[in-house]
Amino acid sequence: MNPSSSSRLLALSAEELNAHVEELIGGPIIAAELVSESLGGLRYTWRIRSGSGTDYALKWTRDLSRQTQGGHNSTETEWSALRLLYDQGAPVPRPIAARPELGLLVTRWVEGETLDDRAQEEPDSARAALPEIVRALAMVDRALEVHRGELGPYVYAMDYDAYLGEDFRRVLVEAWRGYRLLAERRSVPPEALESLRDLWRAVVEAVFQGTPRFGSLDYTARNLLLTDSEPIVLDFSTLGWDWSERRLVQYTTALGARRSDGNFVSLLNPEGLESCREAWFFHPEVLEAHHFVFLCLIAERLLRHGIEPPSEEEGALHPAFWANRAARFHRVLKLLAQGTAWDFEPTRLLRERLREWYGDVADG
Repeated sequence: MNPSSSSRLLALSAEELNAHVEELIGGPIIAAELVSESLGGLRYTWRIRSGSGTDYALKWTRDLSRQTQGGHNSTETEWSALRLLYDQGAPVPRPIAARPELGLLVTRWVEGETLDDRAQEEPDSARAALPEIVRALAMVDRALEVHRGELGPYVYAMDYDAYLGEDFRRVLVEAWRGYRLLAERRSVPPEALESLRDLWRAVVEAVFQGTPRFGSLDYTARNLLLTDSEPIVLDFSTLGWDWSERRLVQYTTALGARRSDGNFVSLLNPEGLESCREAWFFHPEVLEAHHFVFLCLIAERLLRHGIEPPSEEEGALHPAFWANRAARFHRVLKLLAQGTAWDFEPTRLLRERLREWYGDVADG
């Protein structure tokens, strides 16, 4: 295994890294494959094979900063969460060993495909997995609730009243700007747009009706692994408080951000949600409100960067995302016009206006 030569923060040579990992797995490494590099080169994940033929996943996080309320780093957080979740029977990778002071975490390798990748290649197959995904997330939700006290020291340190209050209100302002930009592209008179503000206020009110719950803050479709038996939930390096509805929306909206041909795919629809009703841990109208807000935010980013290029940071993190802007815009417009997660009158009426303004573009 060869870490990047541009390593900063914690630096280990390939020889040092191999030696530590062989101690953790109790034997020699006979093969290693780099699976992903993220966080600007601060996190690597390898698939490694031991001399016994067992496959493991190795996550090395070079950022050892202590970011939790109890002064723990992200590796300590994930190691503690995975052990408790696995013991509760939650669908997570089996934790094997860790060396948190070096940012090293080993789990059993899980063979599967991320939801994001499946949604790009086989969107209908991904949508069909929605009931199983909801049940898997519900199991994790219940297990984390059981161990909330034990995991308290591992909560990411920030002001949650602000995060779920003032800060999110600023996010909602950006989302409304996205809807407004869509209207302006069709020369909708300001007074006509103003008449829709009460509907938007109802969406905002619905968002805040959700009850924040303890869980992962790394909720993306890349952190759901679809296997032959059940979905597996990945990445518990950051734990904290958020709405279950927002988590579910972002877990089940594939962004395809790492693919130049990627696009947005939402799994949420009334029929799919109805079929997994017994596992619900969310309010459907609150879910639809978060779904609509998230899509408006995506539209705002795309339209804003149609006017001005993405920042250096945004462009560097996901260059493939910005390479496919026209197709992405068409898809998010279609999702906004048609992609109802649940029947909620305010979003239904806002979607109807989009269909009036865009006609065949939104229907095609």
